[in-house]
Amino acid sequence: MKYILLVLIAIIPFMSFAQKDLKGNVLKKLLKANPEHFQAVLKKAKRHHLQIIYTQIERDAQNVPTFRSYAYNENPTAYFYPASLVKLPVAALVLEKIREIQTQIPPINPHTTVRFGASRPAQVAVIHDSTSPTGLPTLAHYIKKSLLVSDNDAFNRLYEFLGQEYIQRKLAGKGYTNTLISQRLSRPIFEEEEERHTNPCAFVVDSQVVWQQKPLYNALPHVIKSKKMKLGKAYYKKGELINKPYNFKGRNFIPLAEMQTMLRAILFPESVPATQRFALQESDYQWLWKSMGMYPRESATPIYNGKEYTDNFMKYYLRDTFAPSNTRILNKVGMAFGFLIDNAYIIDFQHHTEYMLSVVIYANADETLNDDKYEYETVSKPFMQNLAAVISEYEKTRTHAYKSDLSKFKLLYKD
Repeated sequence: MKYILLVLIAIIPFMSFAQKDLKGNVLKKLLKANPEHFQAVLKKAKRHHLQIIYTQIERDAQNVPTFRSYAYNENPTAYFYPASLVKLPVAALVLEKIREIQTQIPPINPHTTVRFGASRPAQVAVIHDSTSPTGLPTLAHYIKKSLLVSDNDAFNRLYEFLGQEYIQRKLAGKGYTNTLISQRLSRPIFEEEEERHTNPCAFVVDSQVVWQQKPLYNALPHVIKSKKMKLGKAYYKKGELINKPYNFKGRNFIPLAEMQTMLRAILFPESVPATQRFALQESDYQWLWKSMGMYPRESATPIYNGKEYTDNFMKYYLRDTFAPSNTRILNKVGMAFGFLIDNAYIIDFQHHTEYMLSVVIYANADETLNDDKYEYETVSKPFMQNLAAVISEYEKTRTHAYKSDLSKFKLLYKD
């Protein structure tokens, strides 16, 4: 079996580690030891809304992992817009809901044809999907597209299948009490009340409707435990400049620590309390891993243009140019309103290293939102790429009592 894998390549040399296992807050020491890469952002960490969580992983003799996290500026109530980060927990909840339905209607599975109706003027009906292998929509295919290339329409269908109340109740029940997912993405912004309404939908087997869901409405209140929901000095709305801060009240939110815990629950479900897990089958987990870990060029359905959908299109820790190696990144990213986020599990099969890295950084020098003038390429991505490269080099030097067996993630990522 062949695997097409990638490695992080540094633009400029990184420090070598004479001491293999640093003591104290390892993350802060790595940041301090590489001022040429990080100091410019660290000096303005508050302005950049910078938060980082780096989690080391150790294995015992039975290959059971344990986790130790180091944080920089992590704050569960500091608001940042998560953008596409919401797609990962929603994808997991979709698979969980399918399994719940399957207990009553066994023929249903993630690859069953699904149809969406429209019960309100703002809603859109769907009965075909030209990008799927059959030309028919399925929730599994929507999950793949939403995680692989962050397809917003695919996410909206997953959101509509679940309904806003189901998302809120399920995440709160799993202990993700500060998370709020209350919006579709990349559509003319619905009013908060309109977002509470979701489309009717149905599963179809052999041209027969075997399960259907009426339009749903969520009456639960939206609560975000954040004190500062207004950002910037001005913003554009329908082409008009509004000279006051942008109010994120009612927008989606996932605190960085909950974001990484959700990723861990999907990758290592046995490592979190049972209440925090998603009720999934092994095939569900592997579908999520594959959808997170593959590159657009590895997809046969749909086929993505390699010039537009590069390997680092949805992997912000990767540089523009890199050489083949033994690294695989299972992640979900977000980019909007000046915020750049990557929530990742990074594996080096050659060196048997693994770690988790979650970063949010804001780069908006003119403090104007919706003007499409953000410093993603000059500030945010270089910082994130350098950080991943520094940590990856450090991970190679760390001593371990037992070598990690990472074979469960050696999937055939290519379609």
